This record gives sequence, structure tokens and C-alpha cells, in this order.
Amino acid sequence: MLLDPTQAPQIRHTALTALEAADAGPLIAILGVEHSGLEIQTSRGDRAQTGILLRGSQLHKTPGCCPEITRFSLQNLKLDRSRARRWLAEVGRFSPAKISVNGRPIAPGYAPVLARFPLPSPLVGTLSIPKQGHVATIWITLDGIVSAQTTLVDVPCFEAVIEARTQHRRGDSPADLRALAPKLKTSILGYLGRQLLALAEGLPPTPRPQDDERRIRLTHLLLHDAMIGLLGTRIAPLPLFLTIDAQGLYGLASQVGLQTMAYKTPEDRSILSLFPSQRPNDYLIASALVILDEHTRSLLSKSLNLLFRTPPTRRSTFQIIPCIRRAFRSLHSLRLTSARSHLSTLFEFFGPAPKPIPQQELTQPENNFLRLIQLHGGHQGLSFCAGSGALRHRGQRIWLPRDNLEIRACVNAVALDEAWLYPVLLSLFTTQKIPAGARKLWDAPLRIGDQSS
Repeated sequence: MLLDPTQAPQIRHTALTALEAADAGPLIAILGVEHSGLEIQTSRGDRAQTGILLRGSQLHKTPGCCPEITRFSLQNLKLDRSRARRWLAEVGRFSPAKISVNGRPIAPGYAPVLARFPLPSPLVGTLSIPKQGHVATIWITLDGIVSAQTTLVDVPCFEAVIEARTQHRRGDSPADLRALAPKLKTSILGYLGRQLLALAEGLPPTPRPQDDERRIRLTHLLLHDAMIGLLGTRIAPLPLFLTIDAQGLYGLASQVGLQTMAYKTPEDRSILSLFPSQRPNDYLIASALVILDEHTRSLLSKSLNLLFRTPPTRRSTFQIIPCIRRAFRSLHSLRLTSARSHLSTLFEFFGPAPKPIPQQELTQPENNFLRLIQLHGGHQGLSFCAGSGALRHRGQRIWLPRDNLEIRACVNAVALDEAWLYPVLLSLFTTQKIPAGARKLWDAPLRIGDQSS
């Protein structure tokens, strides 16, 4: 009735107030968007029927009942279409109903998770434990559509999607919905702690490579949960930390086991440990040690006041093979850009020598720059070359790329005042001893008579 221009104003107003009372703001908003046509199509099973078709002031209606699918089509929409599509995908990603925009289903909004649980009554929604991330997020939805979002700090990472229709009051703003989060925080965190404990208790008692990522993630979350006082000592007996003994056998230790491994002297509460990237075969392992990543070490240091130290490396009378092995591992870990940089450096030293620029082709400041360096800097085999790369050495020969920004700045500085030769030599020849003559130029008193006013 609201869309029918032939109805009396009182009837259309009654329809509007009915939609307002039902908190159907999105449906009302459709009428406020400028468009040339609106079609609402419904279908049930294999039967499709058009419920409402509005073109200009002409309204066509077909009876329909209990649709399974409802399709809204707006023609010549006076909005930024790409922005509208992104907004619809953002707010509809947690909807229990399937939503498509321009025929494409909206991707689910959940990040990759370790586990997802329904929230306990009276809450309605889900609680997810993401595989990555450090921020806890609460999404508040109305009828499955995101209406507010808030984040919590200093708590374990989780993602909660809460349907707030029953708590929602007519006229509530997103800020009013976000105000629900502190009221829900305690119950959500308590439920999260119980679920994390259940997941950790369900891990296999012996280490398996396929469980490492899951175990480490749960360890981070449980330690964080315990630090804020939610779990207390309940995680102490859980075997969460990977160990290796002198025979090379892997096992799992609990917090109680870590405290037993720590030295008993008050001066040293350290534990022998390795990072996951370190090879146990490269170290002397006399007794069991623990393998921990940096984040786990930080959490354990704060909660148990423990320190970690690396065991001594293996010594061998013939060191060339370990050196070659480490060199290959280092080369393998280089990124492409780093490899290009190394190849460029090798080319500079072993490639063809640059072609010096003849003296008559240099500017007066450049010739004066070379003369001063040869006179006070002790460098005789110095010349300019083309290009903008780095300064190049080969034996006693040195080439200065003419278009190198640093070298051009040095030339200009020396042209302004010869005393700048000393800092220029320090900048360009960092590994060589600077002659005293250049230092004397820098220490010389200011020649007032030579300065123009």
C-alpha cells in the first residue's frame, strides 16, 4: 500500500507507521533512494512470481505467499554502485540467509578459524577462535545484518557474532548497540576460556607435525587467558610445549614441567630452549630442552618469570661442512630483491671495469673535486664514470658514478668550501684512514677576508 500512488494518504501513512513499528528501516530506505523502477520478485520451489513491480507511478501487483527467495531489483540507481556492493557484502556477511548481489553470493564473513561454537543461552549467535590475529571483535547484528561492531583490548583473540534483536529497542543507534558489548564481555570470556580448555584437552598426548599450528595457537590464547586471571592455574598441567631430549625424541611438557626444568638457584631461572627455526642437530643437548617461538617465550616470561637461553653449539675439528650448510640455508632464505642486490654487487667487483670520463668532459667543480682528493686524500687512481650506482673499487682504482646523488652532493659541498673535503672523505671512504691534510682544512679558522658579505 505504501508504494501504491492510488491509495489515500491516510492509508499510505498507516503502512509507513506499520513498517516503522516493525523496525523495517531498510525497506523504508528503499523508497528514499532515487531510481526509475523497483521490482520485488518472490519464488517458492520452482515457481517464480512477481509480487510488486513499480515503474514511475505505475504499480503492478501479483499475489504471492510465503516466499523462500525474495529478489529486489532497482533500475537506474542513483548511487555509487561499486560502493553499494561493498557495503552490502560487509553488512550481510554473517546473515543466516543466503544473500546475493548482482547474482553473486556474498562470501561468509568468518576468517579461517580453529573452531566455532554457538553461544550459550540467553545469547544468540556464534563464537569463533581465529587461526590468526590478536584483536577480539564483537559483531552485533539485527536480523543477521551487521549493525554495530566493537573491539576489546587485553583479552584473548576471538570473534563473536551476536544477534541483538531481542535486546534492541526501537530507535537504538549503533552506539547504543555497541554499549551492549561491556555487558556481554564477562559471559563471553568465561565461555571462551572453557572452550579453549576443552580444545587443549582434546589434543593428542604425543606431538605430531600436523598438530603444531593448532597447539601453538591454543597455547598463546590460553596463556593470555591465564594472565588476565580467567583460567588461573587450570592450564598448568596441560602438555602444551614441545620438547626434545638428548636422544632426539620429541615430547610435550606442561607449565609444571617447565618450572621443573628451570634451574633452582635464585640467580638463574633459565631454561635451555631453541626457536622452531633452529636445528637441534646443531646444538649439544645433554638433557631435555623446550622448543618455543618468540611470542610463547614472552608470555611465559611474564606469567612465570622464566628466562630462556640457547644450548652450546656443537664443536668440530672440521668446520667447513657446517659453514657450507649454513651458507646454503642463508642463500635459500634470501628474497628475490636481496638476491638481485647480491648479484649486482658481484657484477660490480667481477664485471668489466667502468669507462672513465675524460678530464675535458668534466665540469670545473668535478675537476677541482678530483684534484683536492688526489692532493689531500691520498687517492691517485680516482676518476668519474657514467651512471648513478654505488662507488666502485678495484685495487687502487676508484670510480665515482657521476649521477650518484650522494657524490653530486659531495662535489657541490667541496665547490662551496674546500674545508668540506674532510667530511666528504669520511662519507665516501669509510674503511680507509683519512690523511691529516684533509683534517687540517676542516680545522682551519674561518677566513673572514675571503667571505663576501
